[in-house]
Amino acid sequence: MLIDELIKRADMLKSIISCIDNRKGKRETPEGSIRCSKHGKIYDYFYCTKDNSRGTYISKNDTGYVKELVQARYDMQVRKAADEELNRIEKMIIMENRQKIVQLYENACPGRKELIKPHEISDEHYAVLWQSEEYKRKAFAEDAPEIFTRKGERVRSKSEKIIADLLCDMGIPYHYEFPIMLEGVGVIYPDFKTLRVKDREVLYVEHLGMMDNPEYASKALLKIESYEKNGIYVGKKLFLTHETKERPINTRILRKKFEEIFF
Repeated sequence: MLIDELIKRADMLKSIISCIDNRKGKRETPEGSIRCSKHGKIYDYFYCTKDNSRGTYISKNDTGYVKELVQARYDMQVRKAADEELNRIEKMIIMENRQKIVQLYENACPGRKELIKPHEISDEHYAVLWQSEEYKRKAFAEDAPEIFTRKGERVRSKSEKIIADLLCDMGIPYHYEFPIMLEGVGVIYPDFKTLRVKDREVLYVEHLGMMDNPEYASKALLKIESYEKNGIYVGKKLFLTHETKERPINTRILRKKFEEIFF
């Protein structure tokens, strides 16, 4: 099984790391490095420092020091590589074990599922439950244009429809104008509350649609400041789209942006 092979490899890496650490503990790591130069079938060795990159010739009587220095440099490289691999393997083991628990529920028959309160569910199942959450939507003015997304949701602008349809096409779960509470501000309605499924992180997308309007731009900056005062920082949990009359929203760039953020 994969999990058994991963555990074996992890144990081997831990043994290598322990051996290197024990060896390092018995001696100080020499400074400098060794340059090799081959003449026929024989290697000459040169001791190099920052001030002497060509190096000083090491006589054949001092090969013990050469071995010690080369081994020390090699050990340092192996130690770093082993640490990185072990870190990746431990994450894989966690995911494998988690998947076992997930499958115990996902593979159960529908009748049993109705009786079970699962301890762990798949990301796909989590996304479905997240998307199904009901909430009270913000009201529309009587004279507001009737613009609907592909999912049949009413939105306030053609650009918001473009964004909503793109999120839908890319399989990114979202809520339009889901109310959230910001300290010092009260309830606000982000344009899009989204879910990054791979880590179940909630992210917000705000569309700034009239940035050539000074009054609108000023209010937009205040709104962004309110988010950040509540720990929702631009580029971390808050992402912005924008346009003006002369520069409409660019769907090609927007798709690439969402690919970077959500996948």
